[in-house]
Amino acid sequence: MAQHWSSNSAAPAFAHGIFYGLIRGGGRWAAYALLVLVATWYTLCTGHGQRGKFYLARRFPGRGAAARLWHRWRLNFTFGLVLVDRAAAGILGDRGIVGAVREVARLNDLLARQRGVLILSAHVGGWQIAMAALEHVRAEKFVVYRRPAGDVDKLAHEHADGATTLNFIDPTGPDGGALGMLAALQRNAVVCVTGDRPFDGRNTVSVPFLGGVIRVPAAVYRIAAATGAPLAVMFFPRRGPGRFAPLTLEVFTVADRGRELANYRPEAARFAAALEKFCADYCYQFFNFYDLWEK
Repeated sequence: MAQHWSSNSAAPAFAHGIFYGLIRGGGRWAAYALLVLVATWYTLCTGHGQRGKFYLARRFPGRGAAARLWHRWRLNFTFGLVLVDRAAAGILGDRGIVGAVREVARLNDLLARQRGVLILSAHVGGWQIAMAALEHVRAEKFVVYRRPAGDVDKLAHEHADGATTLNFIDPTGPDGGALGMLAALQRNAVVCVTGDRPFDGRNTVSVPFLGGVIRVPAAVYRIAAATGAPLAVMFFPRRGPGRFAPLTLEVFTVADRGRELANYRPEAARFAAALEKFCADYCYQFFNFYDLWEK
């Protein structure tokens, strides 16, 4: 049984405040400079720096101790860069979205079918500021998300005036957010959900990933089948300082094969294959810091 990981920030509130102050006073580069030291501290001196070892062992198998240490530092540093960029997006007003024209046009074409669109993403790249790339999509936008209790890490819009055009669907209720997703799709909205991390361990299927087997949420494929909404597998890799680009690897519809979620394993495997391709191209931008793999 794969162990689970809290998505709460490992750093205390005052540490976040130091970075936020640096961004306000010296811009993102001042925060990047401090991040070099922080990433080194986490990698060498805390248990938190070890959390990426499960993924790295599969992405870089057979590496020696020095190489493993280097990969862990790169992963921790890249994760920090993404968090700094997210804070800077709100504090400095620079969202840094590039290359979105083609993806926006594609989504608008899909919305013309009047079925809504499901964006299936993952905890990779800049998923936390991803929907800013879609501001020109002509539809309401919903994100399946709930902040963990006690988390001190702010979302981008919370650094500005707190206003956002996004709507949030709570995935922790008895229905896992399904009713909210169905209602949004019936209004021809865009609904973004992450497909790599189960919220509660229920409603999952097993799929191959990086030489092992992981469990991923499957209800989203049943919802796509029931509504006819197309699924766009879209990730948002970091392409440079404060720059993120939407990347669509798959667009497909799901045939209705009944209520049994195991029937939708082929679609879940298709998502996992796209995620594996992302990891091949952006190896330090996979941010599931726990052991996903079934034993």
